[in-house]
Amino acid sequence: MRFLLISTLLLCFAISAAASTPAKRSFERHIRMKGFDGTVCLTELPENEVEVRIRTWTTTCDTVSGSQVYLVFAHGVKERFFFGHFGESPLPMLIFAISDAEDPQTSRAVAYEVTPRGALIGQQVACDESITHGHTDDVPSGQYALTAIDGKLGAIYSIASQDARFERYFVRYEKLRVRQWDPAINSFIETDQGFLRDRDGRLMQSARFDSWTDEERWDVFAANIGSAMPWMVEEKAEAKVIPASAER
Repeated sequence: MRFLLISTLLLCFAISAAASTPAKRSFERHIRMKGFDGTVCLTELPENEVEVRIRTWTTTCDTVSGSQVYLVFAHGVKERFFFGHFGESPLPMLIFAISDAEDPQTSRAVAYEVTPRGALIGQQVACDESITHGHTDDVPSGQYALTAIDGKLGAIYSIASQDARFERYFVRYEKLRVRQWDPAINSFIETDQGFLRDRDGRLMQSARFDSWTDEERWDVFAANIGSAMPWMVEEKAEAKVIPASAER
């Protein structure tokens, strides 16, 4: 009787603990390409973690720090993760964006090469001369939850901030940050490619960018990583016609 009572109490405790666990979100897709045939699943876990699970004839798991999986812009659409051909990588690459567990205002772009068996190969990123290398899940990629992926070029785009000081004046601009996969060193190289422009071609100050909705930010972000705008194209000087008499 005592054993039955203890078992009942333990069962009630387990049920109440399960009920108090925060709800999880999971994003799953079956993929068949480039020698890979399996299911990719991202799951938001409690305690600010995201689980990456690959199921083929075996199952591979990894866990990274981050509380939320953001949308990424790839193939002209927004999706929870990118999986496919990426630059000159011999293996398909899985790329997704998550929030920084320590700083929710900062995002991270996590990248893995995936073998036909589903093994996850973490990717490194070279930021600058002072930071030789770091893994993508440890290096912040941008200031906002905006990530675009160009699989053909092998590049990841995000937005970071640039502080500019002119004597007594201080201005903060938004800039385009690019991570491009380099097969020669089997790593990403991160650079800042330039300032963002708004719809009228003016430099984007952070105060203006912060005041917009998420959808408005996506529109401007897509315009900056898309085709060159009129103000980005240098005007070519027209060829001057020199009279024959002037050549003598």
